[in-house]
Amino acid sequence: MHMQFRNFSEAHRHAKDNKRKAEPGAEREGGQFASVDPKIFKYFFDHQSKIEKEGERVGSGMDYHLYARNLWEDLIGEIDQENEELFQQFKNTMIVGLHEIDMRPMVYGHVQENLAQLVRQYIGLIRHIALWSTGDVEATGYQVGKISSSQIIKDFHKALKAELPNGQAGDFMREKTSYFVADNKFASLSNYVVGEIDKNPNKDLKIVIIEDSKKNFDKVKETLARNLGEYASRVQVIPIWVTYSREGTQDEEKAVTPEEKDKLAETKSTLNAIHSFAELLDEPRFGSVLQDAHVFVDFDGVIGNNIAMREEQARVIYGALMNAGIKATGLSEKELVEKIKDNIT
Repeated sequence: MHMQFRNFSEAHRHAKDNKRKAEPGAEREGGQFASVDPKIFKYFFDHQSKIEKEGERVGSGMDYHLYARNLWEDLIGEIDQENEELFQQFKNTMIVGLHEIDMRPMVYGHVQENLAQLVRQYIGLIRHIALWSTGDVEATGYQVGKISSSQIIKDFHKALKAELPNGQAGDFMREKTSYFVADNKFASLSNYVVGEIDKNPNKDLKIVIIEDSKKNFDKVKETLARNLGEYASRVQVIPIWVTYSREGTQDEEKAVTPEEKDKLAETKSTLNAIHSFAELLDEPRFGSVLQDAHVFVDFDGVIGNNIAMREEQARVIYGALMNAGIKATGLSEKELVEKIKDNIT
């Protein structure tokens, strides 16, 4: 299912409703557990990637209900009448815990520090700006809750109000911004672009994608080519790759030889890479890029620190799993950790 919200308020209500559904079955008084073993940490996110890819294959998205079920069966054992209630406790505790992670401290400092100046500098230049993100939207609303907790939309609106007099900030939000947080963000982008092309079939469209994942630039082009047909040639896609996130940091660490460093430098140049949001203020470099552009800004890794997010997500998942898993197996935390590590292939 492809869910699309009309506005941020509707999305926020959806996230709160999904958290509320999970609360009755959640264990709120958990024990104090050790830090997450690296092997288990890796499994948590390898498993998440697997669920995401399967969702993408069938046209949906991340689903933490399915994630919890598969994780329990992999690490604890088959779900049966004896442990069904404990599995539900694990799942609900995990979902509520994810919703309660405070995202505000995980917004990159250089994003917060430069947002107002970016609004001031480019408000009259860009054609449209969209917050563009994918994750578990339909199943648990966690992706929506994460963005709401970050307060980045409030920050953007505040910056607009400082620049636009007489209530014009509200008009700008309604007419020149979009909230594309969905199970499949590529479908949202494609629908938007098709709509813009339909309105002006003889006019070229410039799309600027600000992303932390290099492969997503290719996905954008592939999706638009598939859905636009002959009109695809009228759409110019310009990438801006942020290298301060997990992927960019890993790529820097892997580039050891002079050849590898040269190749990475070439990739950065091709993708208009930035290592801080402040670099977007370089008008000689980005003024012409953003002129008359429809700008799509990813959340995870661009606005929110996805390295810090993973640490918090792993802590929540591990705590919920230990709480219910110890009761289901009768093992100590140490014994259960060893059992789980043995079960990880």
